[in-house]
Order: sequence, then structure tokens, then C-alpha cells
Amino acid sequence: MDEARVDGAPSTGDVASELSAWLVGGGIVTMMLFPFALPLILLLAIGVIPLVVVALAAGLVAAVVAVPVLLVRRLTRAFRARSRRPSRAAPHAPTRTSRGRSAPSPRVPHPPW
Repeated sequence: MDEARVDGAPSTGDVASELSAWLVGGGIVTMMLFPFALPLILLLAIGVIPLVVVALAAGLVAAVVAVPVLLVRRLTRAFRARSRRPSRAAPHAPTRTSRGRSAPSPRVPHPPW
């Protein structure tokens, strides 16, 4: 009955049989290669060690170069921001906001209401 299909699609039994054969074959190959897994992992780990050392050395060189550059940039920005601030005539004098209300002094806590 399945042999007389018009569309040429395989039957469910044929698909299950083929899938089973591929899974069994994959299992056999996996079991054959399993004894080589641990030595292969160890060899890969040993082979990666020089790459990690090179990467750490490059990172250390980059850090030695980058830290002074970033420190100089931060100090330059702080110096420029400090020099651009207007001098304060009275440290506790209230300032005006854009809406005309006086803003609280930064040293005085806000009232609870």
C-alpha cells in the first residue's frame, strides 16, 4: 500500500528506519572516539597556553599605555571645568532658576514639605 504512493514521499516507517540507522552510526563513532577525548582536550589546553600568555602580555602593555593617557585626560577635563566655573561672590547667596524662583543652596538640605 505504501509502495503505490503518487507523490513519491517516503513513508513514516522509512524515515524512522533511516533516522535510526544514522543515530546508531553516530553512537558507534562517538564510542570509538571517546578514548581520545580527554587527551585531545589536554593537548588543546596546552596548545592554548601560549596564546593566553601573548594576550595577557598585550593587555598589560595596553594598560600601561592607556592608564596615563586616561589619567591626563581626566585631569585636563577637571582643570578645564574648574577654570570655567564663575567665581562666587557669596557662598550662601541663593541663585535664580529659569522660572524666577530661588534655588536652594547646595549646602542647605531641602525642607521636608
